[in-house]
Amino acid sequence: MSPIDESSIQPLIDEIIFEFRLLSINMPRIEFYDAWSYFERKLDLSLKNLKVMPNSIGKIKDMQYLYLRNNELDYLPNSFKNLVELKEIWLSFNNFSTTPDFIYELPAIRYLNMNENKLQSIDPQIQRLVSVEELFFNNNQLREIPSDLFELDNLNQLWLAGNMIRRLPHINKFQNNLQGLYLYNNSIQELPVSISKLVNLKELHLYQNRLSKLPNTFNELINLQHLYLDRNDLTTIPSEIYNLNSLSRLRLHENQITELDPQIGDLHNLEYLDLSNNLLADIPDEITNLRKLKYLNFKSNPGLVLSPKIREWIRGNSIRFF
Repeated sequence: MSPIDESSIQPLIDEIIFEFRLLSINMPRIEFYDAWSYFERKLDLSLKNLKVMPNSIGKIKDMQYLYLRNNELDYLPNSFKNLVELKEIWLSFNNFSTTPDFIYELPAIRYLNMNENKLQSIDPQIQRLVSVEELFFNNNQLREIPSDLFELDNLNQLWLAGNMIRRLPHINKFQNNLQGLYLYNNSIQELPVSISKLVNLKELHLYQNRLSKLPNTFNELINLQHLYLDRNDLTTIPSEIYNLNSLSRLRLHENQITELDPQIGDLHNLEYLDLSNNLLADIPDEITNLRKLKYLNFKSNPGLVLSPKIREWIRGNSIRFF
Protein backbone atom coordinates (compact mmCIF):
# COMPACT_ATOMS: atom_id res chain seq x y z
CA MET A 1 0.00 0.00 0.00
CA SER A 2 1.43 3.39 -0.96
CA PRO A 3 1.54 5.82 1.97
CA ILE A 4 -0.63 8.89 2.10
CA ASP A 5 1.67 11.81 1.33
CA GLU A 6 1.61 15.05 3.26
CA SER A 7 -0.27 16.94 0.56
CA SER A 8 -3.06 14.39 0.20
CA ILE A 9 -3.61 14.15 3.97
CA GLN A 10 -4.80 17.76 4.08
CA PRO A 11 -8.07 17.28 2.15
CA LEU A 12 -8.66 14.09 4.15
CA ILE A 13 -8.31 16.04 7.38
CA ASP A 14 -10.77 18.60 5.99
CA GLU A 15 -13.21 15.74 5.42
CA ILE A 16 -12.69 14.45 8.96
CA ILE A 17 -13.20 17.93 10.46
CA PHE A 18 -16.39 18.33 8.44
CA GLU A 19 -17.68 14.98 9.67
CA PHE A 20 -16.92 15.96 13.26
CA ARG A 21 -19.14 19.00 12.72
CA LEU A 22 -21.92 16.81 11.33
CA LEU A 23 -21.65 14.80 14.52
CA SER A 24 -22.02 18.02 16.54
CA ILE A 25 -18.46 17.75 17.83
CA ASN A 26 -16.28 20.82 18.03
CA MET A 27 -12.91 19.77 16.64
CA PRO A 28 -10.88 22.82 15.59
CA ARG A 29 -8.58 22.22 12.66
CA ILE A 30 -5.50 23.19 14.65
CA GLU A 31 -6.45 20.73 17.39
CA PHE A 32 -6.70 17.85 14.92
CA TYR A 33 -3.41 18.81 13.28
CA ASP A 34 -1.82 18.69 16.74
CA ALA A 35 -3.33 15.24 17.26
CA TRP A 36 -2.05 13.80 13.98
CA SER A 37 1.66 13.09 13.52
CA TYR A 38 2.44 12.51 9.84
CA PHE A 39 5.96 11.22 10.45
CA GLU A 40 4.99 8.85 13.28
CA ARG A 41 1.74 7.81 11.56
CA LYS A 42 0.05 8.44 14.90
CA LEU A 43 -3.35 9.89 15.82
CA ASP A 44 -3.88 10.84 19.46
CA LEU A 45 -7.40 11.95 20.32
CA SER A 46 -7.21 11.05 24.00
CA LEU A 47 -8.98 13.16 26.63
CA LYS A 48 -11.39 14.80 24.17
CA ASN A 49 -14.71 13.66 25.74
CA LEU A 50 -15.58 11.97 22.46
CA LYS A 51 -18.70 9.79 22.28
CA VAL A 52 -18.51 8.97 18.56
CA MET A 53 -15.82 8.89 15.90
CA PRO A 54 -16.06 9.88 12.20
CA ASN A 55 -16.10 7.10 9.60
CA SER A 56 -13.60 9.04 7.53
CA ILE A 57 -10.76 8.35 10.00
CA GLY A 58 -10.78 4.88 8.47
CA LYS A 59 -9.35 6.46 5.31
CA ILE A 60 -5.99 7.22 6.96
CA LYS A 61 -4.92 3.79 5.76
CA ASP A 62 -1.26 4.02 6.70
CA MET A 63 -1.92 5.00 10.32
CA GLN A 64 0.13 2.83 12.68
CA TYR A 65 -0.77 4.19 16.15
CA LEU A 66 -4.24 5.17 17.37
CA TYR A 67 -4.73 6.60 20.86
CA LEU A 68 -8.32 7.15 22.01
CA ARG A 69 -7.82 6.93 25.77
CA ASN A 70 -10.05 8.64 28.32
CA ASN A 71 -13.09 9.39 26.20
CA GLU A 72 -16.72 8.22 26.38
CA LEU A 73 -16.69 5.86 23.43
CA ASP A 74 -18.72 2.64 23.35
CA TYR A 75 -18.51 2.02 19.60
CA LEU A 76 -16.14 2.59 16.69
CA PRO A 77 -17.22 2.60 13.02
CA ASN A 78 -16.51 -0.49 10.97
CA SER A 79 -14.57 1.64 8.48
CA PHE A 80 -11.67 1.39 10.94
CA LYS A 81 -11.06 -2.10 9.57
CA ASN A 82 -9.30 -0.33 6.68
CA LEU A 83 -6.50 0.70 9.07
CA VAL A 84 -4.59 -2.41 8.07
CA GLU A 85 -1.19 -1.05 9.10
CA LEU A 86 -2.31 -0.26 12.64
CA LYS A 87 0.20 -1.61 15.18
CA GLU A 88 -1.11 -0.12 18.42
CA ILE A 89 -4.59 0.84 19.55
CA TRP A 90 -5.33 2.34 22.96
CA LEU A 91 -9.00 2.32 23.97
CA SER A 92 -8.57 2.41 27.74
CA PHE A 93 -10.89 4.45 29.98
CA ASN A 94 -13.93 4.35 27.73
CA ASN A 95 -17.34 2.63 27.84
CA PHE A 96 -16.83 -0.38 25.58
CA SER A 97 -18.82 -3.48 26.58
CA THR A 98 -17.16 -5.52 23.81
CA THR A 99 -13.92 -5.22 21.88
CA PRO A 100 -14.75 -3.61 18.50
CA ASP A 101 -15.08 -6.36 15.87
CA PHE A 102 -12.93 -4.60 13.30
CA ILE A 103 -9.86 -5.10 15.51
CA TYR A 104 -9.85 -8.82 14.72
CA GLU A 105 -9.40 -7.98 11.04
CA LEU A 106 -6.20 -5.99 11.57
CA PRO A 107 -3.22 -8.23 10.79
CA ALA A 108 -0.50 -5.89 12.06
CA ILE A 109 -1.81 -5.28 15.60
CA ARG A 110 0.98 -5.70 18.14
CA TYR A 111 -0.54 -3.88 21.12
CA LEU A 112 -4.17 -3.64 22.28
CA ASN A 113 -5.19 -1.76 25.41
CA MET A 114 -8.79 -2.22 26.63
CA ASN A 115 -8.15 -1.32 30.28
CA GLU A 116 -10.88 0.38 32.32
CA ASN A 117 -13.90 -0.40 30.16
CA LYS A 118 -17.03 -2.50 30.77
CA LEU A 119 -16.03 -5.77 29.11
CA GLN A 120 -17.78 -8.84 30.49
CA SER A 121 -16.10 -11.31 28.17
CA ILE A 122 -13.28 -11.69 25.65
CA ASP A 123 -14.36 -12.86 22.21
CA PRO A 124 -12.69 -16.11 21.08
CA GLN A 125 -11.93 -14.21 17.87
CA ILE A 126 -8.96 -12.87 19.82
CA GLN A 127 -7.03 -15.82 18.38
CA ARG A 128 -7.09 -14.05 15.01
CA LEU A 129 -4.61 -11.46 16.31
CA VAL A 130 -1.68 -13.61 15.29
CA SER A 131 0.88 -10.79 15.58
CA VAL A 132 -0.21 -9.39 18.95
CA GLU A 133 2.51 -9.11 21.60
CA GLU A 134 0.80 -7.23 24.43
CA LEU A 135 -2.84 -7.39 25.58
CA PHE A 136 -4.35 -5.26 28.33
CA PHE A 137 -7.77 -6.05 29.84
CA ASN A 138 -7.28 -4.68 33.36
CA ASN A 139 -10.17 -3.36 35.44
CA ASN A 140 -13.13 -4.61 33.45
CA GLN A 141 -15.92 -6.98 34.50
CA LEU A 142 -14.48 -10.26 33.26
CA ARG A 143 -15.52 -13.43 35.08
CA GLU A 144 -13.79 -15.91 32.81
CA ILE A 145 -11.33 -15.85 29.95
CA PRO A 146 -11.15 -18.01 26.82
CA SER A 147 -8.37 -20.53 26.33
CA ASP A 148 -7.83 -18.83 22.97
CA LEU A 149 -5.74 -16.20 24.75
CA PHE A 150 -3.08 -18.83 25.31
CA GLU A 151 -3.09 -19.84 21.64
CA LEU A 152 -1.43 -16.59 20.54
CA ASP A 153 2.10 -17.60 19.63
CA ASN A 154 3.60 -14.10 19.69
CA LEU A 155 1.95 -12.93 22.92
CA ASN A 156 4.56 -11.70 25.38
CA GLN A 157 2.57 -9.79 28.05
CA LEU A 158 -1.00 -10.51 29.18
CA TRP A 159 -2.73 -8.21 31.68
CA LEU A 160 -6.03 -9.32 33.26
CA ALA A 161 -5.85 -7.63 36.66
CA GLY A 162 -8.76 -6.09 38.54
CA ASN A 163 -11.54 -8.28 37.20
CA MET A 164 -13.76 -10.97 38.75
CA ILE A 165 -12.01 -14.02 37.33
CA ARG A 166 -12.46 -17.16 39.44
CA ARG A 167 -10.44 -19.65 37.44
CA LEU A 168 -8.16 -19.91 34.45
CA PRO A 169 -9.01 -22.08 31.44
CA HIS A 170 -7.13 -25.22 30.52
CA ILE A 171 -4.04 -24.27 28.50
CA ASN A 172 -4.01 -26.49 25.45
CA LYS A 173 -0.49 -26.11 24.14
CA PHE A 174 2.97 -25.04 25.20
CA GLN A 175 3.40 -21.29 25.01
CA ASN A 176 6.99 -20.25 24.34
CA ASN A 177 6.76 -16.45 24.18
CA LEU A 178 4.54 -15.43 27.10
CA GLN A 179 6.82 -13.88 29.72
CA GLY A 180 4.44 -11.80 31.83
CA LEU A 181 1.04 -12.84 33.22
CA TYR A 182 -0.72 -10.32 35.48
CA LEU A 183 -3.79 -11.63 37.33
CA TYR A 184 -3.75 -9.66 40.56
CA ASN A 185 -6.92 -8.41 42.22
CA ASN A 186 -9.27 -11.14 41.00
CA SER A 187 -11.06 -14.00 42.79
CA ILE A 188 -8.96 -16.93 41.56
CA GLN A 189 -9.21 -19.96 43.88
CA GLU A 190 -7.03 -22.41 41.97
CA LEU A 191 -4.71 -22.63 38.99
CA PRO A 192 -4.93 -25.30 36.29
CA VAL A 193 -2.23 -27.98 36.22
CA SER A 194 -1.67 -26.94 32.60
CA ILE A 195 -0.12 -23.66 33.76
CA SER A 196 3.16 -25.54 33.45
CA LYS A 197 2.84 -25.11 29.67
CA LEU A 198 3.80 -21.46 30.05
CA VAL A 199 7.39 -22.62 29.88
CA ASN A 200 9.11 -19.22 29.50
CA LEU A 201 7.04 -17.27 32.03
CA LYS A 202 9.21 -14.84 34.00
CA GLU A 203 6.63 -12.64 35.78
CA LEU A 204 3.53 -14.03 37.51
CA HIS A 205 1.44 -11.60 39.55
CA LEU A 206 -1.26 -13.38 41.55
CA TYR A 207 -1.61 -11.16 44.57
CA GLN A 208 -5.00 -10.35 46.04
CA ASN A 209 -6.76 -13.53 45.00
CA ARG A 210 -8.09 -16.53 46.98
CA LEU A 211 -5.40 -19.12 46.42
CA SER A 212 -4.74 -21.64 49.20
CA LYS A 213 -2.50 -23.97 47.17
CA LEU A 214 -0.67 -24.35 43.88
CA PRO A 215 -0.86 -27.23 41.37
CA ASN A 216 1.85 -29.87 41.64
CA THR A 217 3.08 -28.90 38.16
CA PHE A 218 3.93 -25.37 39.29
CA ASN A 219 7.56 -26.32 39.87
CA GLU A 220 7.92 -26.77 36.09
CA LEU A 221 7.91 -22.98 35.61
CA ILE A 222 11.68 -23.07 35.78
CA ASN A 223 12.21 -19.63 34.17
CA LEU A 224 10.00 -17.78 36.66
CA GLN A 225 11.86 -14.84 38.21
CA HIS A 226 9.16 -12.78 39.95
CA LEU A 227 6.29 -14.43 41.85
CA TYR A 228 3.75 -12.33 43.74
CA LEU A 229 1.38 -14.32 45.96
CA ASP A 230 0.66 -11.75 48.65
CA ARG A 231 -2.89 -11.26 49.98
CA ASN A 232 -4.10 -14.79 49.34
CA ASP A 233 -5.25 -17.62 51.63
CA LEU A 234 -1.99 -19.55 51.99
CA THR A 235 -1.25 -21.20 55.34
CA THR A 236 2.04 -22.73 54.17
CA ILE A 237 4.43 -21.92 51.38
CA PRO A 238 3.60 -24.42 48.64
CA SER A 239 6.47 -26.89 48.28
CA GLU A 240 6.47 -26.37 44.50
CA ILE A 241 7.98 -22.91 45.00
CA TYR A 242 11.21 -24.28 46.46
CA ASN A 243 12.16 -25.79 43.09
CA LEU A 244 11.96 -22.51 41.20
CA ASN A 245 15.68 -21.85 41.04
CA SER A 246 15.38 -18.74 38.85
CA LEU A 247 13.28 -16.82 41.40
CA SER A 248 14.72 -13.45 42.37
CA ARG A 249 11.59 -11.84 43.89
CA LEU A 250 9.06 -13.64 46.09
CA ARG A 251 6.20 -11.79 47.77
CA LEU A 252 4.07 -13.70 50.27
CA HIS A 253 2.97 -11.01 52.70
CA GLU A 254 -0.56 -10.85 54.14
CA ASN A 255 -1.33 -14.56 54.10
CA GLN A 256 -1.70 -16.89 57.10
CA ILE A 257 1.63 -18.68 56.77
CA THR A 258 2.69 -20.36 60.01
CA GLU A 259 6.04 -21.91 59.08
CA LEU A 260 8.94 -21.60 56.67
CA ASP A 261 10.52 -24.80 55.38
CA PRO A 262 14.33 -25.13 55.49
CA GLN A 263 14.11 -25.57 51.69
CA ILE A 264 13.85 -21.79 51.47
CA GLY A 265 17.65 -21.89 51.46
CA ASP A 266 17.59 -23.65 48.07
CA LEU A 267 16.40 -20.51 46.26
CA HIS A 268 19.94 -19.34 45.60
CA ASN A 269 19.00 -16.52 43.20
CA LEU A 270 16.52 -14.89 45.57
CA GLU A 271 17.16 -11.18 46.09
CA TYR A 272 13.82 -10.06 47.56
CA LEU A 273 11.67 -11.92 50.10
CA ASP A 274 8.59 -10.46 51.81
CA LEU A 275 6.82 -12.57 54.45
CA SER A 276 5.43 -9.71 56.50
CA ASN A 277 1.97 -9.87 58.06
CA ASN A 278 1.85 -13.64 58.52
CA LEU A 279 1.88 -15.97 61.55
CA LEU A 280 5.50 -17.10 61.59
CA ALA A 281 7.02 -18.00 64.96
CA ASP A 282 10.55 -18.90 63.84
CA ILE A 283 12.75 -18.91 60.76
CA PRO A 284 15.07 -21.80 59.81
CA ASP A 285 18.79 -21.01 59.79
CA GLU A 286 18.94 -22.30 56.20
CA ILE A 287 17.74 -18.88 55.10
CA THR A 288 21.35 -17.75 55.53
CA ASN A 289 22.15 -19.75 52.38
CA LEU A 290 20.52 -17.00 50.33
CA ARG A 291 23.77 -15.29 49.33
CA LYS A 292 22.14 -12.84 46.91
CA LEU A 293 19.38 -11.61 49.24
CA LYS A 294 19.16 -7.80 49.47
CA TYR A 295 15.67 -7.27 50.93
CA LEU A 296 14.00 -9.23 53.74
CA ASN A 297 10.71 -8.36 55.43
CA PHE A 298 9.34 -10.29 58.43
CA LYS A 299 7.42 -7.35 59.91
CA SER A 300 4.13 -8.03 61.75
CA ASN A 301 4.62 -11.71 62.52
CA PRO A 302 3.53 -11.78 66.19
CA GLY A 303 5.92 -13.79 68.36
CA LEU A 304 8.60 -14.24 65.71
CA VAL A 305 12.06 -14.79 67.17
CA LEU A 306 15.18 -14.81 64.98
CA SER A 307 18.15 -16.98 65.91
CA PRO A 308 21.54 -15.35 66.69
CA LYS A 309 22.90 -16.86 63.45
CA ILE A 310 20.23 -15.14 61.34
CA ARG A 311 20.65 -11.79 63.12
CA GLU A 312 24.40 -11.89 62.56
CA TRP A 313 23.90 -12.87 58.91
CA ILE A 314 21.57 -9.89 58.35
CA ARG A 315 24.04 -7.47 59.90
CA GLY A 316 27.00 -8.88 58.04
CA ASN A 317 25.45 -8.82 54.58
CA SER A 318 23.95 -5.31 54.42
CA ILE A 319 20.45 -6.74 53.89
CA ARG A 320 17.57 -4.25 54.08
CA PHE A 321 15.65 -5.84 56.92
CA PHE A 322 12.19 -5.02 58.24
